[in-house]
Amino acid sequence: VATLALGFNILADENVKCEGVTAHGGFYKTPVIGQKATSAVVKAPVTVFETAGEGGAWGIALLARYVEENKTPLKDFLNGVFADVKKTTLTADKAEMDKCDDFMRRYIKGLPAARAASGD
Repeated sequence: VATLALGFNILADENVKCEGVTAHGGFYKTPVIGQKATSAVVKAPVTVFETAGEGGAWGIALLARYVEENKTPLKDFLNGVFADVKKTTLTADKAEMDKCDDFMRRYIKGLPAARAASGD
C-alpha cells in the first residue's frame, strides 16, 4: 500500500484528484481492511465487488473476452459483466487518513536507509 501512496502523492502534486477507485485482488478477500487502507491512501471511496478476490487470471480472461468481442467501450462491457454483482463502497475516516499520512512520512524518511542497505 505504501507504493500506491507514493504514486498517489505524485498525482496529487500534479493536481490530479481521485474521485474513487474500484479495486480487486487477493488483498480485498478480507472485507473492510484492505478497502479502508486503500481509501486512506487514495483519499477517496474504494469500491470492491464480491468477486474481487478472484485475482489476475480471471481479470485477464475478462479482458481477453472483451478484446475478442470489442463492440462496446470497455467501461460499458465491464458494467454489463458486473451488473448483478454485489459491491461495497467504503471511505476511510479522517483519523485513518491521518494515521496513513503519519506512516508515510516515516516510511519516506526510511527510504534512504533501505537504499543504502541494498547497495544501490
